[in-house]
Amino acid sequence: MQNEIKNFQKIFNENGELLNPGWARKMYFQYNPEDMKVQRSRAKEWDYYFIGNEDIGVAVTINDFGVFGMFTASLLNFKEQYSVTESVYGAGNLDQPKDDEGTCYFRSEKAEAIFIRKEGKHIIKANMKDFQDGKDYQLDLVLTVPETERMVIVTPFSDGKEYFYFNEKLNCMRASGSIRIGDFVHTFASEKDFAVLDFGRGIWPNENRWFWGSASGELEGKNFGFNIGYGFGDLSRATENMIFYDGIAHKFDEIVFHIPEEGYDCAPWHMVSNDGRFDMEFVPVLDRSTLCDLSKGGSLQHQVFGKFYGTCVLDDGTVLEVKDFFGFAEDVRNNWGVRG
Repeated sequence: MQNEIKNFQKIFNENGELLNPGWARKMYFQYNPEDMKVQRSRAKEWDYYFIGNEDIGVAVTINDFGVFGMFTASLLNFKEQYSVTESVYGAGNLDQPKDDEGTCYFRSEKAEAIFIRKEGKHIIKANMKDFQDGKDYQLDLVLTVPETERMVIVTPFSDGKEYFYFNEKLNCMRASGSIRIGDFVHTFASEKDFAVLDFGRGIWPNENRWFWGSASGELEGKNFGFNIGYGFGDLSRATENMIFYDGIAHKFDEIVFHIPEEGYDCAPWHMVSNDGRFDMEFVPVLDRSTLCDLSKGGSLQHQVFGKFYGTCVLDDGTVLEVKDFFGFAEDVRNNWGVRG
């Protein structure tokens, strides 16, 4: 049964266990790592942004894994069919914010990044030396946060009471600013460029797999986007499936990704909800993949960008027709328990 949280509450009880797993339309969950009964260094904390359109996209992440921190930057050129991703490691214990406000900061000899979050506005600034072929990377963006509901979820795992996943997805932010890599400069404009924030905190098993899809833009002159996904944790109390239309969130139960056997970018995917209210075909454009041998540890990722076509039905029965709507879908498998 889906458990909607409608008022402010702590995530943990006095024993450091999840108090009331569920989902919310706003940031009602109060996360305090000091309430956990395990070492905070076991927690994984990240703040991820994707910004762009069907031509150019950028992605940036500040990760805190306790024993080390990491900043990752990506340039995705969908027109010319290539992507570049670089990660820089540094000190951990970054004191990430407890919610979607506050400042995230990473600094090392090679890179520096800061995410400043104020009411109604997110500011992203980042620099990295030798990002691509000796060229330095510079990013300077302002994201305008609309008046909108969002997807917030707290999920348990069946593997142990200490495991949990606290996550927010904030869609439909409008982006302005620029990215510069050597002589390459691209300017983002708020009338055509959108962004999503993936805010995550948790302790979870070393071996895991998740599916996630996201899109943000305009439909019929109104902000429209969605967050879909599954596979990560015990979803019996809440799933993360929502569409956002004109600032209002519309909740779905289960959605399944049907990925073609031919490969991640070889044929269209099909995403459908168990009640048929969400029914989309996803046509791939670019697969940003990270390949590894999971038996030796690491992460096997396929973040595929493309266009969505299909229908979704609002809570009041209104049917929205979706066509040529840009977004992404991913399949990620991890094995962080192996040490070389």
